[in-house]
Amino acid sequence: LAQLRRESLATHGGDAIPRPWRHLGAFWWASHLLEELTRPAQSLEERVDAAARESGLAAALEAGETVIGLHVRHGDSCA
Repeated sequence: LAQLRRESLATHGGDAIPRPWRHLGAFWWASHLLEELTRPAQSLEERVDAAARESGLAAALEAGETVIGLHVRHGDSCA
């Protein structure tokens, strides 16, 4: 965290963004960094892709079919 503070936009302004990407702005730079930091590991991505193929989800999406997702919660989080 200390390194992030030293390199933050609040501390350095636009200088915290590498020169080749400064023209894209702080929002783009922060979004790009977040995308890189939250990208799943290759092994996880492969497991998710395999599950999508096995379940038929990948085929449905490739065919352009409508897919509805539903999350069923069991129990009460307030109890």
